[in-house]
Amino acid sequence: MKIALPLHRGVISAHFSKAQQFMIYDTQLGELRRFINPAVRTSGCRGKAELLTQLAASGIDGVVVRHIGEHMFIKLRQRNLAVWHCHRKTAPKELNLAELTTLNSEETRQSRRQQACRMGVSPNRLQPLSSPVELTQINGGKRIND
Repeated sequence: MKIALPLHRGVISAHFSKAQQFMIYDTQLGELRRFINPAVRTSGCRGKAELLTQLAASGIDGVVVRHIGEHMFIKLRQRNLAVWHCHRKTAPKELNLAELTTLNSEETRQSRRQQACRMGVSPNRLQPLSSPVELTQINGGKRIND
C-alpha cells in the first residue's frame, strides 16, 4: 500500500493543501519518495489540481491528514483515495497506521463546525448584519425597499 503524508517541518502538516512537501511511503517495500507541494508554489485552484494529479500519478491508496478542507476531501474521495485522520503533530517515523481513523464527509463537516464555534461563529446559520431600524437610519430615514 502507498500512503501520502503532507509534511511541514518534518511532521504531519496541520493543513493538507498547505503542506510544504509530500512524502509517499510504500508500506510493502519500505520505500520513501518526496516531492514539493505544487499548491504552495502556485496560488488558487490550479496548484491544488496539480497536487491531485501528482498524487494520483504516484499510485497512492490514501492520504494521512490532520485537517483538510471539505472540497479537497471530496476530490480525494472521488479518486477513490482513502483519507485517514492523524490526531496530533506526528513525525512520519512515529506514525502507527493501525491507530489512524478513516474520515468520512460527515466527520469533515463536523470538524468545520467545531472550528467555527471556537472562533465565535455560528456555522450554517445566516444572521442579519443589522436590524431594520439601523438600516433606515443609515438610509436617510427611508426603508431599503422604498
